[in-house]
Amino acid sequence: MAAAPQYRLGILQATQARQAMRLGLDNTDNTITLCGT
Repeated sequence: MAAAPQYRLGILQATQARQAMRLGLDNTDNTITLCGT
């Protein structure tokens, strides 16, 4: 039972990472500016 919260947390982080990638693909200019420095 103790592993369930960590499992959910991993899924949450994975979904957030996907959303971040989508935002990065949509806003390539912003990502290039942020990561370019």
